[in-house]
Amino acid sequence: MNVEKEISNDSSLLKVVQEVLQIRKDMPAINSGTLELIKKGELPSHILAYKRKLENEEVLVLINFSSTKQKYSLKENWKTIFNMQEEDYKLEGENLLLPYTGMILLHP
Repeated sequence: MNVEKEISNDSSLLKVVQEVLQIRKDMPAINSGTLELIKKGELPSHILAYKRKLENEEVLVLINFSSTKQKYSLKENWKTIFNMQEEDYKLEGENLLLPYTGMILLHP
């Protein structure tokens, strides 16, 4: 990995790590909040999902550990604050999480 190339590439692993670390710093719920794993059956089996809550701040983390796209739907409205994908994808009215990507959502 060439650091100079990583610094100049907005979608590089270095930039992703920097952005996630900044979110951890800025959002206390990510570090100190209660942890609630999303129950099996609420999302596809290849998606790891959990909520973190602290006072009035609630975040949802979704990670697709599979090599295939995963469709999912959420019961509540969430605002995307971090997305490893270039944009939010939809397929047949459902959200789509691309292979080996993740996102962090904030409850409004």
